[in-house]
Amino acid sequence: MICPIIARVRFYDGSIVIQRDEFGAEEIIARINASSLHPFSSRANQPWLFDFVDLMASYYALDRFALRGADRWARHFIIKYPVRQHRAEAWHYAAPILRDLLLRITGDVVEIVAVPWEGTADRISHPVLPLNQEGSSVGLFSDGLDSLCGLDVAIADKRDIVWASITTGHKGKRIRETLDRSAVPAERRYSMSLMLGKGQNDKEHTQRSRTAVAIAMGMTLAYALDGAAVECYENGHGILNLPIPDLQYGSMSSQALNPSALPLWDTLTRILFGQTIELRFPNRFRTKGEMMRILSPTGRALIAATSSCDSERRLPGGEQQCGSCGSCVIRKISMRVAGIGDPTRYANVPPLVNVPRLLDYHATLLQHSLTSKDPWASLNLLHHELAGVDRSDDERLRRSTSSQTPQALRDATVNLLMRYVNEIKEWLRADYAA
Repeated sequence: MICPIIARVRFYDGSIVIQRDEFGAEEIIARINASSLHPFSSRANQPWLFDFVDLMASYYALDRFALRGADRWARHFIIKYPVRQHRAEAWHYAAPILRDLLLRITGDVVEIVAVPWEGTADRISHPVLPLNQEGSSVGLFSDGLDSLCGLDVAIADKRDIVWASITTGHKGKRIRETLDRSAVPAERRYSMSLMLGKGQNDKEHTQRSRTAVAIAMGMTLAYALDGAAVECYENGHGILNLPIPDLQYGSMSSQALNPSALPLWDTLTRILFGQTIELRFPNRFRTKGEMMRILSPTGRALIAATSSCDSERRLPGGEQQCGSCGSCVIRKISMRVAGIGDPTRYANVPPLVNVPRLLDYHATLLQHSLTSKDPWASLNLLHHELAGVDRSDDERLRRSTSSQTPQALRDATVNLLMRYVNEIKEWLRADYAA
């Protein structure tokens, strides 16, 4: 049995203070600056607007503080979270949905216990931006390569997108540089700074909860802007994030974007915001290499400003990328198969494991499943993470005339993985030939 971590959340001077015990002997402080998320709209003045973001940020702080243990799997959190009286019923219905959602995408058991709001001031005082972006979609923008590809396509297509980012450490600098050089107007940028208090003992580095905070922030912003969708630009295999044997295990293979959770996100937004705010994956059936192939010359000039590394904490200053972790190698592969010279400055630290060999092994396992008599059944035996992704759009199908039937989703996923395997094998052949 997992011993639960019981935490009480309170708010003080722009910070979230989390007490790890009822006597306040151990506290975690998460500092949040969300002032740029306040658009000039009547919705943005509702006092409860940031409840969802604050809850996810509280979980993020607990996630960073509590080690997952030797097995890298679940922890049990009981979070006593203050809510206003008129929102108590909504949080009563939201709590079990959140439990199911976070269990699915993080592996943690997270129970939300609503307690009476004791704050004396609301997070929102006055809107600070003079522009109402009503009707816009919100694009989640990080310092990663996939985000750059999403930005590049949106600019080329002249889409009505506002960009939302979570900034921590060096990420903020890289994000600003990319948006500046892409000429994204200031009124279309929204950011939230999320940092643990100075001197906090952040022990856990898997951080799959940070993606959940970004999604919650995007959905909150979409509601405030009277939008209906949040877009995440991760490549198709990155969304599924199938664990690579002997390289990823336990919580290391984040399922934060798993499509099987889409109905839970939809339900949660209806409860908390009174409307469906869809989480969408424009690149759900594209490989990283395919995304790189259509990157414009302007986008290619910004590649060096992006980051993919899983091991920044091992490197001095956090500015370089190791060049040997799984994400760095996948980054190299995507540029090689797209015929792009890699401008990234790698630290070339000694690899912890032989990543190319493990990628080859995983690609071979996938290849056997993909060429079997029943590819979908075989893939599900290999990777239980695929369970439910073919039914992820069922609820949305009932509200639309989309042709994305479960069989169509299975076929598209099989084809995606086949192309992913081909990219790995193509890169290995080229690398060996060199």
